[in-house]
Amino acid sequence: MKIGHEQWRLCKACGHREERISEDTYGCDNCRKPISVEINNKRHNDYLQATVFSNSASSESEHLEFCSWECALKKLREVKSDYFITLPYLQYEKDCVPGQSAADFFKAIGEKP
Repeated sequence: MKIGHEQWRLCKACGHREERISEDTYGCDNCRKPISVEINNKRHNDYLQATVFSNSASSESEHLEFCSWECALKKLREVKSDYFITLPYLQYEKDCVPGQSAADFFKAIGEKP
C-alpha cells in the first residue's frame, strides 16, 4: 500500500518538476507500518506478499504487502475473492525479519512450530 507519494522540487518560474526530493513510500496493507518494497534493496524480503486473483478477466490481481504474519492473517480474513489468493512464502532462514518467519506463522495460527 502506498502511504506516501514522491515529492518534487518545482521550478519557481514555470512550475515544472526539476528534481525528485523523495521517493514513494510503502507500508503494510494492514497496519500501514513503513516497509521496503525495493527489489534492488539489499534485503528484498523485508515484507510478506500475497496476491488476490479474481475470476473476472476484466479485473487485475491485487498485490498486498505485510510487515508480519499477524498483519497478513488479519487482513486476509477480510479479503473477498471469487477465485484464489496466493499466500506469502514460509521463511525458515535464521536472519528472517522478526514477525515473518515460519515459526511466527505457526504462532499466529495457534499451532506449535
